[in-house]
Amino acid sequence: MTVRRTFCWVTLGLLAAALSAPGQALLTVEEAVARAIAGHPLLTAGERQIAVSEGLRRQAGLAPNPSFTFQHENVRTAPEGIPYWTFSDTFAYVEQRFETAGKRRRRVESASVGVERAALEKELLAKQLAGRVKQAYWAAAGARRIYELLLEAARNFLLIVEYHEVRVREGAMAEADLLRIRLESERLNLAAKAAFLESERARISLFREMGVADIPAAVRFE
Repeated sequence: MTVRRTFCWVTLGLLAAALSAPGQALLTVEEAVARAIAGHPLLTAGERQIAVSEGLRRQAGLAPNPSFTFQHENVRTAPEGIPYWTFSDTFAYVEQRFETAGKRRRRVESASVGVERAALEKELLAKQLAGRVKQAYWAAAGARRIYELLLEAARNFLLIVEYHEVRVREGAMAEADLLRIRLESERLNLAAKAAFLESERARISLFREMGVADIPAAVRFE
């Protein structure tokens, strides 16, 4: 066995080990969407916006608070023996504002529209997020399947290379034909490596779409 072919077997073995690493949990598309909906930061922000809008609606329905004013002015120095407040002006009064013409009702209606808009925006965001997660899931699953097929093809082609090397040594095949087969084997090896990198990129992209910060090292798809 040549050094080049040994290197190819080692490389493919490492790729296969990454493919079958232990502890790979199965992730279905439904689970991916559910995890995204349950804890995505954008949806959490949407929930907070709804809570803010509801608080504004409650505030809009409250009556204006009364106000108390105490005012002391025109303070002057009083002659000895005379209280100083007899030479100053002191005011104290309570003010209560009453709203008419349905102002409070219209204010509550406007705030209620804000609550409905915030809820609809969150619902729309959840649907958009679910669509993006599904798309990223099937892209990752497809990239993983392509990698598996190319890896299997590369490993099988190495067996073909070994078979034709034996034929060349026996004089039953031209060495030029063997070189062409080796080149094809190298091409498959490179394609398998590229597919592995694309599979990893798609897997990371999926978990980013899900809003997961702690990305697992490996996962299985349905």
